[in-house]
Formats: sequence, C-alpha cells, structure tokens
Amino acid sequence: MRIERRYTKPDVSPYALIEFQRTKSEIRNPDGSVVFSLDNIEVPADWSQVAADVLAQKYFRKAGIPARLKRVEENSVPSFLWRSVADEAALARLIGSFHDAHERIFAVREPGQRIELSQWKGRVVIETDKPPLRSEREPSPKRANADAESRRVAYFPELGEVEIPVHLGATLAAGASVAGPALVIEPETTIVVYPGWTAHVSELGNYRMELADA
Repeated sequence: MRIERRYTKPDVSPYALIEFQRTKSEIRNPDGSVVFSLDNIEVPADWSQVAADVLAQKYFRKAGIPARLKRVEENSVPSFLWRSVADEAALARLIGSFHDAHERIFAVREPGQRIELSQWKGRVVIETDKPPLRSEREPSPKRANADAESRRVAYFPELGEVEIPVHLGATLAAGASVAGPALVIEPETTIVVYPGWTAHVSELGNYRMELADA
C-alpha cells in the first residue's frame, strides 16, 4: 500500500505552510459595554472574523482552567498549539496575595481554609438610649374649651349649615379641649371636630379625638 504526499513538503512542518495573522475578538452588549475581549489571538490569515470569534470565545477559555498557566514546548507543533499546564508557582503567589489582602482587610489569616466569596454582607444591630420626649406645648391652666380665633359656616348632615368656631393650633396649649363642631387649623392640615366629638391637645401637641358617651 502506498500513500502519496499531498499539500505538504518533506521535512517541512505542515503549519509552516499556513500564513497566520493576529486579530482581536470582542462581544459587546447593545449599549456598547464589553462582555468578552481577547487580543492578539493568532489565526490563519484567510479566516473570517466570525471564525476567529468562534475560536476565541468557545475554545480559548473553559471553566475550570487554572487562573495561571504555562506553556509546554513541543517541537512538532507551532507555539500557538502548545499545551498548557497549571503554573504551580504562579498559583501559589496568587493564593498568597489573596491571603495577604484578606489579612490586611479583615485581620484574619486562614491559609488552610478553602474560601469562595460570592457575596459578603454584614449587619450590625445596636440599641441606643432613647432621649426623653420633650413637651412641645405649654400646659393649659385648665381643660376648658379653647377660645375661637374666628368663626365660619360649615355643613354637617345632622345639623345642616351652622356657624362653627375656628381655632389656630399654635394657640392651643397642652391640655386644652375643643368641642365639636369646630375646626382646628394647623400649618400642615385642617382638623374637623365633628358634632359630638371633642379634640384634646396632648403635651406633645398631638390631638386625641373623643366621642361623647363612647
């Protein structure tokens, strides 16, 4: 049986007959941000960019490959096809630098522990002293109905249109009471005291509504 030589020459590596060139492969998001990038990859000169991208993105990097590699020289293949093995010395330096940074930041060094950080979060809960609440209003000498600043006409279903007193909240002292129907005007809101209800002003300036005979 005789096999004739085709496409190669005696004593010449087949790869020496192929012209190579260096190129770059990238994957970008629609917003232009780079997802994957690999520069200076060596591919045959007549390859399209798509072929170079497939080679770079699918075969030049695989999950589980050590982070530090070194090439093993092989005389029978070109350098870009040399196999790679883990560079133990470089990996040891990489691990050492990680533990150095970990000790510097967290003041803990555990070289014998296997560590994988996917997310780190801390939470601190403390109980502080609560300051005493300060009265916002001076106490009223007696819990009598407060004097109205003015009067206006208002409508209530059970009374119809009636003239009711209007009080300014800033003038109501702590302990004062406003019997309905009435209005209390505050800077942020208007309080309607309905017929049968009474508004009592607390020491902190809040209003407690009380229904008669409730």
